[in-house]
Amino acid sequence: MAETSEVLQKHMTNNQRNYLVSLKEPLSPGRPPVELQQCIDELLRHTISSSVSRNLETDIGLSKEFCTNLLDDDPSNPTVPLYKRLATSINRFISSGSILQSDSRVALKQEACSLKQKEDEFNYKLVWEKGRELLYMLERVDFELHVQEPFFSYLKSGEKTIEGRCAIGHYNK
Repeated sequence: MAETSEVLQKHMTNNQRNYLVSLKEPLSPGRPPVELQQCIDELLRHTISSSVSRNLETDIGLSKEFCTNLLDDDPSNPTVPLYKRLATSINRFISSGSILQSDSRVALKQEACSLKQKEDEFNYKLVWEKGRELLYMLERVDFELHVQEPFFSYLKSGEKTIEGRCAIGHYNK
């Protein structure tokens, strides 16, 4: 939606604009950054799966049946689960700041109520800002983790976690 992009542009500060410009140059040399699409796919899949199994501490506002359907294959393309289409739309929204109706099968209704419009603007802005923060992090952070057994199994099962620290500047060791 063009209005959404305009609303976001109108509310952006100079710091936010400078931040967007700085996204073009990663600080860490070496490997390319993690792709936002892949990260959103995994984050969305994990969130939906956790919602279905009731492992989330917060309610995401979607029914168990709806989440289960998102994890199922798309009837029009059986090799792609439905959540991947949603993840692609979220990725495009974060990247462009607007919702592409041609890509979306769900048309957004125009509400006459200004309260509803303000709520929608807030939600768009929130998703866009948090998505941009995720994109910024993915483009700036470069790490490689080597884990041997039995620690790998502990990490994979969730029995153990890893805590890291971030440094500012170029690091190529």
